Amino acid sequence: MASSLSPTSIDATFPVAGQDNDSQGFRDNFNQIKTDLTNAKSELEDLQSNAVLKSNLTSPAVTASNDVGGNELFDYKTYQVVDKVSALGTVSGSNAVDVANGNVFTVTSSAALTLTFTGFKNTGHESVRLIITNGGAYGITLSGVTMPFLNNPDVTTQTLDSTGIDFSTRIGIPSVASTIVVDVFTTDGGTTKFATTPLVY
Repeated sequence: MASSLSPTSIDATFPVAGQDNDSQGFRDNFNQIKTDLTNAKSELEDLQSNAVLKSNLTSPAVTASNDVGGNELFDYKTYQVVDKVSALGTVSGSNAVDVANGNVFTVTSSAALTLTFTGFKNTGHESVRLIITNGGAYGITLSGVTMPFLNNPDVTTQTLDSTGIDFSTRIGIPSVASTIVVDVFTTDGGTTKFATTPLVY
C-alpha cells in the first residue's frame, strides 16, 4: 500500500533568508503539513487496528489480539510454533471441545465420556488434537465424528465406524488407565468431522 503522505510537496527552501517572502508560501507549507499530519493519523490508526503486533502498544494503548480474520497468509516460514493447550479437567458425561479455545485439549475421564465439538469457523482444513487420559475402562465417544478403519485384534471385521460410535471399545484399550491421542479434523467448518487412527499409550 502506498502512503498518502507527500513531504516533497513542502517547500523546504521557504522562506528565503534576507528577502521579503510572500505570506502565501507560509500558508501553502502549513496547509501541506496539516494535510500530511491528518493522513498520517489515519494511516497510523489503520495500522493500530489491523496490523499483526509483536506485543501490546502503550501509547496509545492497543492490545495485540492478532486475529487475522481468516485472511490468507502465503509464502512464509515458521519455526518453533507453539500450540495453545486447553485443559478440560477430570470430567464425565457430555463435554464440549470448543476449538476457539485452542487446538490441543487435555481431558481425563472419570466415567463414560462423550466429547462434542464446537467453534470451527473456516472452510479450510482445521484440526484439534485430543490427549485423553482414560481413568479406567470407560467408554469414550467422539460425537459426530467419523472414525477410520481400526485395527483391533478383538474385532473380527474392519468396518468404517459410524458417526458418534464409542471408539474406545474398538481400539483395544486395556481395562486400566491409559492415554489416548487422536486428531479430529474438518474441511467444511465442522459440518463433517473425521478422526485419525487413535494412538493408545
